[in-house]
Amino acid sequence: MDSHRYKSLINALPFCVHEIGLDGHLISMNSTGLDMINQSDVCAVPYLNLVAEKDLPRIRFLLEKAKAGEESRFEFEGNTEDNIIFSSCFIPIFDAEGKQYSILGYTQDITQQRHAEKDLSEQVKRLALERDAQLAFSNLNYSETRKSQDIIENILQISASVLDVERISLWQLDEKETSIKCIALYLKSVNQFEYGAVLKAVDYPEYFKAFTSDQVIDAHDAHADPRTKEFSEHYLSPLGINSMLDTVVVASDHFKGVLCSEQVGDKRDWKIDEIAFSFSASFHISRCIRQERKEQVSAELHEHEQNMFHTQKLESLGVLAGGIAHDFNSILTTIMGNADLALLTLPPHARASDHIAAVKKGAVRAADLAQQMLAYAGKSPFIKEVIEINPFIEDMLHLLKISISKNAVLKLNLAEALPAIEVDKTQLRQIIMNLVINASDAIAEKSGVISVSTGLMYCDEKYLDSTVLSGWGGAVSNEPESKPYLFIEVSDNGCGIDAESIVRIFDPFYTTKFAGRGLGLAAALGIVKGHEGSIKVYSEKNVGTTFKILLPKPELNTLLTIGNSTENANDNSLQQSGAILVVDDEEAIRGITRQLLESVGFKVLEAANGREALTVYLDNQNDIKLVLMDLTMPHMDGEEAFRELRRINDQVKVVLCSGFSKHDIKEKFSGKGVSGYLQKPFTMASIIETITSILSTENS
Repeated sequence: MDSHRYKSLINALPFCVHEIGLDGHLISMNSTGLDMINQSDVCAVPYLNLVAEKDLPRIRFLLEKAKAGEESRFEFEGNTEDNIIFSSCFIPIFDAEGKQYSILGYTQDITQQRHAEKDLSEQVKRLALERDAQLAFSNLNYSETRKSQDIIENILQISASVLDVERISLWQLDEKETSIKCIALYLKSVNQFEYGAVLKAVDYPEYFKAFTSDQVIDAHDAHADPRTKEFSEHYLSPLGINSMLDTVVVASDHFKGVLCSEQVGDKRDWKIDEIAFSFSASFHISRCIRQERKEQVSAELHEHEQNMFHTQKLESLGVLAGGIAHDFNSILTTIMGNADLALLTLPPHARASDHIAAVKKGAVRAADLAQQMLAYAGKSPFIKEVIEINPFIEDMLHLLKISISKNAVLKLNLAEALPAIEVDKTQLRQIIMNLVINASDAIAEKSGVISVSTGLMYCDEKYLDSTVLSGWGGAVSNEPESKPYLFIEVSDNGCGIDAESIVRIFDPFYTTKFAGRGLGLAAALGIVKGHEGSIKVYSEKNVGTTFKILLPKPELNTLLTIGNSTENANDNSLQQSGAILVVDDEEAIRGITRQLLESVGFKVLEAANGREALTVYLDNQNDIKLVLMDLTMPHMDGEEAFRELRRINDQVKVVLCSGFSKHDIKEKFSGKGVSGYLQKPFTMASIIETITSILSTENS
């Protein structure tokens, strides 16, 4: 074949063919290649000049390998403004003697192919995200704990991520179709919501016309699209919005609105699958709104029915509470009388005296509970007596601790040198119990602290006017000087009370909890008013709540100094046969367990939770033969503490205790190295038998 014919054949090829010298400069290139790079001649031009800067190191390396006789295939981006992607190769060329004299290459423009592959890959990813999002939408159903607003905000967050838009919002059309109000606007970059903006039809007539007649507005250029360009000057331009996708949301006659996705930055062509996804999000929003409306209608009907029987129900509960309290007091009279007789017949300093006294103290507490039932029934007037408030609260400590969540820690902050005060003990106890239990409910499942504080403060007219009872003719001072009040403050770091609820918390029968919790704060308010006091409330959402009970201070001559009582612990010197670590958050359980174990010669160490248990075990590891541990405790529960103990010593002997089924505990911890199990309540025989059996097996 002559050279002219060969050259014509090479030039006719639909891809670039070029020859590179061993110095890295182009020797020749066919006409197809010259057209690809828009050049007329490339002779003596360095080949690497045709390569984009980001690909230079890689292509330079491959070229050097080709000069050394090694063939390679590769892709690179051309050094042009069009960002053309090429597929190429280097093929070493040798003469008849096997000496390399140049490098042959051929190159194809694969830009469209790669873009199509990229578009397909992105579409596959989008479809997968859209599918997963729609599955998530279908699981978002209205309930008492998940309101429609929460669901809407969740859908907006998911949709912003799937559609990759900075702003997405839901707007509701008013009944007259003259304006739309923003139900929620989600800003993805800052992960925040905004609410309440209003757009009027008179300002944006073309948009409202399109919105009320069309199902979708897909504006590639929102500044030029006749349906959306009205927003350009005052809305789109200041926010950098260039494209909009709006789909209609309709929930029967109750709700009509629009779901609006806004592209900030470059203009965007909305894909068919993206428009379909927006319609899906709109459908699920309308579904949850319909569910909520259905529940609201049902609840309203139920409330009307309940109100018909409300008065009768309260009267019936009062009669029931009064009857139970009456019978209960009869039984308690027998118990307390027999306890007194027993104490009289026992010799001085008899060991049983303390136990019988404890029975009597428990009966007194039960009698106070009976008094609370009578008060609820409306059959117990205020019975005021002078008390010292700090010992009164300290006596309640055990009852308060067993009444709150195990995730909550109760702390007392009692001021010294407080005056005595005249109150109805039963009613005041009811208030404190109510506030502490409310604080526990506010903390819920997270760890938190409940503080009960006392003190003396001086309140002026301005301060008293800010309290709850200021408009009731309660604790309002018309005198310019401040007056002394003794206060009891209950605070928590729980969920707080929102602004809408805080104005209603003292309304009778208003509650944010499940039904059946009584009159609550409404009753507390009535009791405080009866004591000529007042209540101050402060709360922040997700920060916490403080209730301060203000009670008028009596005359100064009743000032008393509150002392700290001390108890001398009995020191029983028993022969020790090893140490047992008892871990339980209930002080009473630890105490009785200590007595049981010490009675048979064990030395007992105590811990109130899992964290304390680890500290005590590390300090006494060589002495502790066995750990007896409760499963349910604050701060660190038994399960987590067990794992940590096993990390410290994989041979540690641990007996787990719980009020749950023993079978369930065994099944959960099977094969994990637990030495034994005890189900509460346990007897002395069962606890001793379990421990001695484990230790005897170890010794044998």
